[in-house]
Amino acid sequence: MRIVQSVKHTKKREGQWLKEGWMVHFTNKDKTIKRHYWRLDSKSITLFTSEQGTKYYKEIPLNEILAVDTARQPHSDVMHCFELRTANVDYMVGVDPAWAGAAGAVPPPPSGVGAYLARSWETAVRQALMPVTHRSAEESAGGAEAEEGVEGEGEGAGVSGGGAGRAGRAAEMAQLYQIYPDEVLGSGQFGIVYGGLHRRTQRPVAIKVIDKLRFPTKQEAQLKNEVAILQNLSHPGVVNLERMFETPERIFVVMEKLKGDMLEMILSHEKGRLTERITKFLVAQILVALKHLHEKNIVHCDLKPENVLLSSDDEFPQVKLCDFGFARIIGEKSFRRSVVGTPAYLGESFCIFRPLCL
Repeated sequence: MRIVQSVKHTKKREGQWLKEGWMVHFTNKDKTIKRHYWRLDSKSITLFTSEQGTKYYKEIPLNEILAVDTARQPHSDVMHCFELRTANVDYMVGVDPAWAGAAGAVPPPPSGVGAYLARSWETAVRQALMPVTHRSAEESAGGAEAEEGVEGEGEGAGVSGGGAGRAGRAAEMAQLYQIYPDEVLGSGQFGIVYGGLHRRTQRPVAIKVIDKLRFPTKQEAQLKNEVAILQNLSHPGVVNLERMFETPERIFVVMEKLKGDMLEMILSHEKGRLTERITKFLVAQILVALKHLHEKNIVHCDLKPENVLLSSDDEFPQVKLCDFGFARIIGEKSFRRSVVGTPAYLGESFCIFRPLCL
């Protein structure tokens, strides 16, 4: 067994590592075993030449990893421990010196050899691929099959059916999307919104993650109400709901990723307010989107600058309404009697409990 080291690039050492240490690997295209100092963060695995230097051999983006499989059979004269599969190359990671039945002392960690080292890396990579879902993923990886409705992977794939809509297991979601836990886009009444990526198209997405064990049933019902409404909407002025996945512990809602919200735009502007021209441009779009909702008998019930998202950083961006947790489908001659929404944005009539026609 010959172990070599290769250097190709340099990379600044910064950020927080989820795991680091010496590890060996070879690939399905090159059987030479290479030893590097691996560093795993929320977006990639980087194979450095040393523990302290900045030179590295390769960077493997997590969003390019299609599968992590425990080794079943050897692919060379040694037995590796697990496999990282990408579209172009498969990485055979670790070496198990006891595979041929040879007994001996446990190799030291700097050698990068040993089943115990590789197993810890396999676990770490699996968890990094599903940073907020690994408990659910491990459950589903034990043999539970994905529920019906997640096989549609085309660009038009969405949610269908009633209630929770088209649902799938967390493991299925991780095959389609990569979540970046250090890219928090915001938090709302139902959970945290993370930045993410659609693996096949490399398209940025926003993924709302809801812990069902922490949130009451009422809020879970509100989220499912939001999904049920959004799945029937298709309009340039309304945020696009792409997919929904559900496990016993969590709900994941995948939406298009936008650049910011109207409140940020207002506060970042000179004097903390928009010009009349920009204001007219944004309000006109909001009114068009509201008209579309009202034609479908949908009342948003929580319209505020934070719920008006911007599709770009341009001075005159396309805007999209979001957060339909309080929205309701109301009949043409019906009234909404309960008061919902954000207190700071409630109208005066609501504060003095004066009834209004909707």
